[in-house]
Amino acid sequence: MPAKTTFGRRDIARRTVPALFDPGRSAPTPSEDDPDIRLYDGSDTSLRPRHDRQITLPGATIALILVLALIFGMEVDRAIDFTSWLSPSRQALIALGGLDGHLAIGSGEWWRLLTAPMLHAGPMHIIGNCAVLALIGWYFEPLVGPGWFIGIFAIGALGGSVGSLAQSDPDMVSVGASGAISALLAAALVASFRIDDDQVRRRMQIIAARILIPAVLPVFSLAKANQGHVDYGAHLGGALAGIMVALLLTATWNSRTRRPGLKPLSIVISCAFTVLTVTSFASAAGRAPVYAAETPPLIPDSQIPNDAKEAIKHSDEWTARYPNDPRGYFYKGLDLLERNNIPEGAIQLRHALSLYSDHQAEFSSGFGHSVKIALAIAIRAEGDMAAAREMAQESCAAPDAPQDLLKILKDQKICF
Repeated sequence: MPAKTTFGRRDIARRTVPALFDPGRSAPTPSEDDPDIRLYDGSDTSLRPRHDRQITLPGATIALILVLALIFGMEVDRAIDFTSWLSPSRQALIALGGLDGHLAIGSGEWWRLLTAPMLHAGPMHIIGNCAVLALIGWYFEPLVGPGWFIGIFAIGALGGSVGSLAQSDPDMVSVGASGAISALLAAALVASFRIDDDQVRRRMQIIAARILIPAVLPVFSLAKANQGHVDYGAHLGGALAGIMVALLLTATWNSRTRRPGLKPLSIVISCAFTVLTVTSFASAAGRAPVYAAETPPLIPDSQIPNDAKEAIKHSDEWTARYPNDPRGYFYKGLDLLERNNIPEGAIQLRHALSLYSDHQAEFSSGFGHSVKIALAIAIRAEGDMAAAREMAQESCAAPDAPQDLLKILKDQKICF
């Protein structure tokens, strides 16, 4: 999976902690008919109403942000290659523990379900996710407590990985905490009805809905869900996990402490998630040298310019130094087509397509469509329209096919 990115940039609008509950509400009155309330005599501060607490900072939220930042720093330090500044390449993300369907399922590397949610594709990816995490944590953690806040994050991380495997292209590599954050946003919407203060309740609902809805809605359009670099399947999987946990919490809500019940369970989930995640990263570290040895010698992504004309200038060098990388032959083929050397250009493009098929997991499907479209144009120039249409048939309807090449296909009547 090309590495996938984030919810986007979000700002924290307030720095004051909201008063989540009505300060005028009195403590429960003891009753002989209610043994639970009869035990409440005001001496145990853990049973006091929430408004008696002086909560200053959401500690669990801050801890999660620091952990994600620390892991990203280690990720950058150990990455073998970068696509851009501080953005590990696809090959590097696989070695670090990114979620790849073939490896997680086909090779039994289950630990990728836990390492991938803690990794990020670049600076903007982690900044965007941490901004949303800080925003929802500021409002939601005081409601459910730090134990269940981390517990929901943990369950959402696993749910996001499952959703990514179920929805996304198995050739893509997915990383990021957006599934876990989607779980927190969805749980906040469900649990928000436990907030007594109408203004605070509406504020949290608006924040959660405005972020969650655009993060999940595109999943119901398969073309949009698999387009670009956003893992909508992970968002949906995390959101569904968050809803299920929130429904359980609201069913066990403690009206005296104004917190969800089953606190020991939240501790067990948080501790298990921590142990399993550390174990998973240890497994990824042990496996990384194997993937480094098995990875065919490819052009470092950082050396590929965005401009095709600039890339063409390096095509001869790349085919000589990286004979297993289809990109060198692709750009060399484009150069030959521009020089009107159609037969030799077609040969180079066919070789590029063959190498792409052999190492398909290493490249995006968009690159594959580029090769097929260029080869279809060459075949059309050789006079075989039927073969050109057959070559381009899949790419004509692909949402991630390059639009400039598709325009040429349509102009030449190869695509209808």
